[in-house]
Amino acid sequence: MQPSFYVVVILFEVHLPYSQSLKQKRMALRGIKDKLSRRHNVAVAEVGHQDSWQRAQMACTSVSTDRKLLERLKSQLENTILENFDGELIYCDMEWL
Repeated sequence: MQPSFYVVVILFEVHLPYSQSLKQKRMALRGIKDKLSRRHNVAVAEVGHQDSWQRAQMACTSVSTDRKLLERLKSQLENTILENFDGELIYCDMEWL
């Protein structure tokens, strides 16, 4: 039986070379998290490297009945990060739940 909905978690790790404090890092992350959430209707949270000034791991999650829509979401989120974030995208990974 095919599921009636799909859940995806997309993990991003970023490097913030210009951040000199946790406050600067959180300000930079707040901007990109808000942009990702508004543009792509995803939930976003910082899930790793909370005590590091220049690294962060974020998780975005979404639920849909359309699996192909969620598969395209990964590249759309990556593009938004690359175009709007003053940092470096280290990696991106996608997990289905």
